[in-house]
Amino acid sequence: MSWQAHGLCYGVGVEVKSWLNSGFSVVLNGSRAELNQAKQCFGESLVPVVVNVSLEVLRERLESRGRESAQEIELRLKRATDFAIASQQGCHHIDNSADIAHSVDQFRQVRAKLEEVQS
Repeated sequence: MSWQAHGLCYGVGVEVKSWLNSGFSVVLNGSRAELNQAKQCFGESLVPVVVNVSLEVLRERLESRGRESAQEIELRLKRATDFAIASQQGCHHIDNSADIAHSVDQFRQVRAKLEEVQS
């Protein structure tokens, strides 16, 4: 599967299906705009984990890294709003508005919950 975002091209190789068929767990960073494509591609193997950040924090992070113009930042913020995913869509959610350790802890909790269900 492939997509474009923020002026860049992204993709997920076919080897992922081979890994899944071999029983491996695979973590991918994708686009929430392509969630339906991912669901079609990976079916029941897909466990969506959506990483959200408050718009204020996103703006601060984009401004501080200095890679995008003010106009590009506004487009990124609009895209974040346009592709917000509600919790009732069967996704696990991580709030990335705090430090990275907090986000990692949330991901570990999601993984532990999934492993509990599988055993």
